[in-house]
Amino acid sequence: MFRSRFFLLVLVLFAVVPLSTLHAQTYTESLVYSFCTQIQTACSDGVYPSNPVQALDGNFYGTTDYGGIYYSNSAPGNGSIYKLTPDGALTTIHSFCQNYACPDGSNPNSALVQGSDGNLYGTAFSGGAGKVMHNQGTVFKITPDGTFTTLYSFCNQTNCSDGVGPYGALVQGSDGNFYGTTLYGGAQNYGTIFKINPGGTLTTMYSFCSKTNCADGKFPYGTLVQGLDGNFYGTTLDGGGASDGTVFNITPLGALTTLYSFCSQTNCTDGANPTSALIEANDGNFYGTTTKGGANNDGTVFKITSGGAWNLIYSFCGEANCADGETPDAGLFQASDGNFYGTTLNGGTNSDGTAFKLSSGGTLSTLYSFCGQANCTDGQSPTTGLMQGSDGNLYGATLNGGLYDAGAIYKLAVAPGLAAPVQLQLTPSTAAPGASISFFWQVLNAFSTTSQQCAAFVTNGSGVTTALGVQRGSYNSTTHIYSGSATLSAPAAGTYTYALTCGGTESGLATLTVTAPSKSPSTTALSVAPLAPTVGQSATLTATVTGASGKPTGSVTFSYGSDVLHTSTLSGGVATFTASTNGLPPATYPIMAAYSGDSNYAASSGTDSVKLGLAPTTTALAVSPSSVTPPGDVTLTATVTRSSAGAVGAPTGSVTFYADSSYVLATVKVNGAGVAALTASSQGYGAGVYAITAKYNGDSSDVGSTSPAENVTVK
Repeated sequence: MFRSRFFLLVLVLFAVVPLSTLHAQTYTESLVYSFCTQIQTACSDGVYPSNPVQALDGNFYGTTDYGGIYYSNSAPGNGSIYKLTPDGALTTIHSFCQNYACPDGSNPNSALVQGSDGNLYGTAFSGGAGKVMHNQGTVFKITPDGTFTTLYSFCNQTNCSDGVGPYGALVQGSDGNFYGTTLYGGAQNYGTIFKINPGGTLTTMYSFCSKTNCADGKFPYGTLVQGLDGNFYGTTLDGGGASDGTVFNITPLGALTTLYSFCSQTNCTDGANPTSALIEANDGNFYGTTTKGGANNDGTVFKITSGGAWNLIYSFCGEANCADGETPDAGLFQASDGNFYGTTLNGGTNSDGTAFKLSSGGTLSTLYSFCGQANCTDGQSPTTGLMQGSDGNLYGATLNGGLYDAGAIYKLAVAPGLAAPVQLQLTPSTAAPGASISFFWQVLNAFSTTSQQCAAFVTNGSGVTTALGVQRGSYNSTTHIYSGSATLSAPAAGTYTYALTCGGTESGLATLTVTAPSKSPSTTALSVAPLAPTVGQSATLTATVTGASGKPTGSVTFSYGSDVLHTSTLSGGVATFTASTNGLPPATYPIMAAYSGDSNYAASSGTDSVKLGLAPTTTALAVSPSSVTPPGDVTLTATVTRSSAGAVGAPTGSVTFYADSSYVLATVKVNGAGVAALTASSQGYGAGVYAITAKYNGDSSDVGSTSPAENVTVK
């Protein structure tokens, strides 16, 4: 189990779940999912799964070595990434080898790890678009909803000095970078240790077999682990003093120390050929497995200090017919009860692998022997280890078996149950917006405060997740409990899921329900002034909001149908908005005033109507000159304006000019200013006085009007 730290403000104490039970426990195996269930589409859901990790949403995520919806010449599919609910509903969120030559990668062998940003990170053993040579593996990230990014393609450097074939999982260091290994490549082509930042910049920290006879090891299969001292620890399959593998540590700056070479004892009774990761337990020591060696040459469990002091804990196949298992291909993890749990690839009652529990003193109990059902529908050959879910039960993956012999995810239900490894408590769990919330967390069987990180997240009811960052707490070396607390302010009304993910593999979850407090009713009344405006006049909308006691605060939104006119802030319970009617046709306009509500008063609304009428007009006429001798011209200018108080805008349409009330001189269109002008010739008119008028003919918004007569004298 990976453990770390959370934010510590004020320590909140609550009952610690006991790490052991007085009653004998039972372990019941059940399938969560059988791969190649989608056999009709060539196992598009995947084949040969890796170990799942439980992410911030409570679902399990992992990879499959083959399967998926894309195909190669040699195998059905090149692997996938899956999301699996605890109830067994699987979704494939990425299938590898989407394009020719698989630039996104192919055949991911290892588990994923959740980063402190909430994304999942992993490696693919092959595929990729390396500059020197393609198909040498990749590093990638993927969001929980399936947005995939290739961060790095291996063999990007001359002679593939940056590595080939990443096999183990990544681990996020305390500096925020990810660390991993490649099985091949490097300066001697025996594997590397690398560092890569979340943006995809890779640094090769070490190339194996750099020492004579590969005394420093070669072929690093397993995942690294960062210890309390800040250094990274791992194993190699081969190399070392007897060419049977090593344990090493490496500083963040790349200085490697070989701590132990396997097969240092006669007949390799100390073990040989480790392929799995180490873990740092709560006693400060590192524990691991070897696939061979030991008293029966069927693998071991060992303990080693950071200084290299080695001890044998258990030799497999110590029982008749190897009922206790053989070939522990995967590593261990320490559960919330303090015991170690793991799997063997072979052995057990049916010779198809086991799940086991092991005390730190070396007492082993076989929890389950695989292939205990017809056709191995319960799973076969567990090549991955176990992990503990937030429900306290154990989960793992088998390489084969299941309903379609393509591997399975299984659960070992523990009764009486084990405590959840990562625990959160919100007090209260239901609150009003802005209320103070006490947030307490604890991690059982933690081993340090500086190694694998814990990151916090919050997800709202719409599924939007916010990363709260790497968190810090305090460590009790007596109880091995790692805890922290904080005071939070409840957000807006809704349901929120808080998560703490430790080491990128385990998550604790808690739910906060934020409910809006009960509010007093309010009443909103809307009035319009003037009562019957005409086109061009402004209409003042006044919303008056009242409540049982005190003036409501907040805002009022004025709207017509789906069109929002304006939002105004209440002042003394009143909100106003003056709306222009210019350009609107005469009609009745229903208006709504919607009050938003505040901390004391509930929302309310009121309605009224603006009954907009035609605009009355005034037409004025000017003549120049007023006396003319034929054939001279007279300029007639008519100006039409809206006559209602405060009305704006110019009427449209036309003006007809008359002589002596009945003789039409001409009809002229008004311009944008409401002006129509006519130049009239006096040619043909007899001497006398002529009364000239201008009649505005009106439009869809304006009433017609006629000017007073103006006299023109013809000499």
